[in-house]
Parts: sequence; C-alpha cells; structure tokens
Amino acid sequence: MSDPEMGWVPEPPAMTLGASRVELRVSCHGLLDRDTLTKPHPCVLLKLYSDEQWVEVERTEVLRSCSSPVFSRVLAIEYFFEEKQPLQFHVFDAEDGATSPSSDTFLGSTECTLGQAAVEIESTLS
Repeated sequence: MSDPEMGWVPEPPAMTLGASRVELRVSCHGLLDRDTLTKPHPCVLLKLYSDEQWVEVERTEVLRSCSSPVFSRVLAIEYFFEEKQPLQFHVFDAEDGATSPSSDTFLGSTECTLGQAAVEIESTLS
C-alpha cells in the first residue's frame, strides 16, 4: 500500500540475477489523425519476444488529443547483456476506452532489440 503523505514509495520489482534495469522513454512525432474531428489519444505498448511469442511487458499512459506525444511514464525492462531481446513498440489511439490495439485504433509500430535501444542515448525508430 502506497501512502504519498507518509513519503513511502513502493520499490520496483526484484530483478533477475545477471540483469540490468533499462529505462526507456518514448515519444512520437506527427501521428496521423484517424478521426477527422479530434486528434489521437495515443498510448504505446511495449512487447518483448520471449518463449517464441510476443508478450506485453509495459505500456505508457494515454495522452489526450496529441499528435506528437512525449510520454512521462518510463518503460522499465530487464536487460541481459549477451542475450538478444527483440522489442516491439505498438502505438494506438485509446479513444473510446480501447485497452489494446485493433485494426481501427492502430497508429503504427516499430521493432528493435533491447541492446540497440540500450546503447543509444537517443534513438529514433521508424
């Protein structure tokens, strides 16, 4: 239980032995407006390829009416130095309470490995 008035903040989850914690900050530029009346309400899902399937590991907050969002939520993931960890970033419009991407709310995606993201101070993925 978190009590901000008492100054107690929950600790991050315990890390796996041999892993380093990597924090990813995400932004998008010039997202398309799928709805002609409003700008998108973007959210980014981060997926990791593990055990021969893509698994959602983190997601950003939803930003209202924003075509070039800079998300404040940090996406944290365990990084294993000598292991290839493929990632997918899916951007979708969370308008109308959507909680996952679908064909009508999908705005775009990109892929890279966690190693590629970890060595770049600022990387741009298209």
